[in-house]
Amino acid sequence: MRILTLLVAASLSIAAFGISWAQTAPKPAAKPAAKPAPKPVAKAAPAKAPAAPAPLSSEQLSIAQIVTTGRIACGEGKSVTISPDAKLEGAFDLQFGSTRYDVVPMPTKSGAVRLEDTKTGVVFMQLANKSMLFNERQGKRLADDCISPAQQAVADQMKANPTPGVLEAVK
Repeated sequence: MRILTLLVAASLSIAAFGISWAQTAPKPAAKPAAKPAPKPVAKAAPAKAPAAPAPLSSEQLSIAQIVTTGRIACGEGKSVTISPDAKLEGAFDLQFGSTRYDVVPMPTKSGAVRLEDTKTGVVFMQLANKSMLFNERQGKRLADDCISPAQQAVADQMKANPTPGVLEAVK
């Protein structure tokens, strides 16, 4: 009997605990506050005119004087056309296919003429006997064996009078 009394008392205390726990259970979260009305969109300011490009250095201007301009035929039936830029002294417009690039002379250690479009990574290199167009960012050549008439004359002279190799004996 005593065991039965203990069991009944334990059952009642468990039931009482469950009822009190159910009454103190957390209440569901309140509804979120209503969304505020959207703010009126401010009108965009009128577009500013692009800033004038910075003038080129004296070194870049001296390089610009030796740039070969005009249409230059390249291998695979391609061509590059270089013309002076009307907006910036010493800069050039480079046309390749249907794409136009704004290029400026950049100094090199080798003395080669390097015209570069810093926005796109396009570089046009002019050597004495040929030129090439490539995209540094993509790591690929766009046009090779581009030769103007003046470069062709130098290439012909180099074939007729090759320079001795580094490992050849000096006479």
